[in-house]
Amino acid sequence: MAEFVLVIFGFILLWRQRNIRQEFAELEKRNAARTDALRRELQELRHKIDEAAAGLVAAPSVVTTLRASPAPELHHRAAVHLVDDMASAARPVTILPAQSAPERKIGGIDT
Repeated sequence: MAEFVLVIFGFILLWRQRNIRQEFAELEKRNAARTDALRRELQELRHKIDEAAAGLVAAPSVVTTLRASPAPELHHRAAVHLVDDMASAARPVTILPAQSAPERKIGGIDT
């Protein structure tokens, strides 16, 4: 009788292993499809960014006419500025040497 219970238990384990393998294969297919979709979307975004950057470089007069308008200028982190415009805004900076702090000793140990 004990052998019969062990055989049934073995079949149950094999059945569960088969189900887990099927679920794993299904998850693998979903993951591959999702990865492919994300890769295609990333390529599309890169292509759009390259087109936008090429459009900004090809049309510098658009940037200068926008700067000449009386509307207030908004600064964004992703703003593109031409090198000619940036040169006039640069100011020379002088760096002073750091002052050394006096050495302190506590109980004969340098800190």
